[in-house]
Amino acid sequence: METQVRAFLITLQAQNRYADNTILGYQQDLQHFSNYLQKHLGRPPVVTDFNAIQIRDFLQTEQNFCRPNTLRRRSAALRQLGLFLAQTGKIKVFKFPVLDEILINNTDSGTPDKISVLSESEVARLMCAVQADPRSQARRDEALLALVLETGLSVSRLVALDLADFESREQRLRLRKPPKQDDWFSLAECGPTLQKYLQEGRPELNPATGETALFISQIGRRLSRQGVWQIFKRWGSRANLSGRLSPRSLRYTAAQRMIRAGYAEKTIQEILDHHIFATTREWIDRFNTAQNSRLQE
Repeated sequence: METQVRAFLITLQAQNRYADNTILGYQQDLQHFSNYLQKHLGRPPVVTDFNAIQIRDFLQTEQNFCRPNTLRRRSAALRQLGLFLAQTGKIKVFKFPVLDEILINNTDSGTPDKISVLSESEVARLMCAVQADPRSQARRDEALLALVLETGLSVSRLVALDLADFESREQRLRLRKPPKQDDWFSLAECGPTLQKYLQEGRPELNPATGETALFISQIGRRLSRQGVWQIFKRWGSRANLSGRLSPRSLRYTAAQRMIRAGYAEKTIQEILDHHIFATTREWIDRFNTAQNSRLQE
């Protein structure tokens, strides 16, 4: 199996889609798996030892020693290797084990690893609550919510946006990704909401002289990350949502909408800032599995 792992890592490097640190992490994860198999089997592992039972047993053992992010990366590395082995004909069928119970039980600071996604009725209730408020900051908050629900942008990227990053005429948003060229994201729905904020909300918030930030606070300066968290939390409470509204729940609601709309997986990965494509692939698989289960009920 060592030869196949080496070929897999070389393929990743050739694709030029993964950072060197990611490939190094994968190499370490797969070495851990190989060491586990050798100790468990009492011999060097072969390709046929790569199966769902061995993967599950390995990850169940690892959860006692790994942090959640490390366990996720282990899972991603094994999934990608399995797909590679199936595509190259080294194994006939690759069926990755269902890992929700492993990943959910492996917690960080007591927070379950569970993605909370808003239903369309909850989204409607949330937007109705903010639209009913006549204040200028509500126009800003409406634009923030609409933008995240359409693009899935992280809080860091939201607060980093400048006025020049939104082109109202083309209805598009610039997403800077140094050192690469800027990417422009076409806005399908939230463009008018952003324009309304710029015309009616932002001027009334009295932006400081020379302030270039797209989203500003009540004191006229660039909105902070903590400010965005508080805004989302407040509107979640006002809309009587079942759980606390967070940037993460909004971002993954956006991802769900993108999947339904048929966005390319690479686009979803870039918008959600997933450094490892397998993380995006795992989310899409979980979403599709949940959808199929509901259809069969």
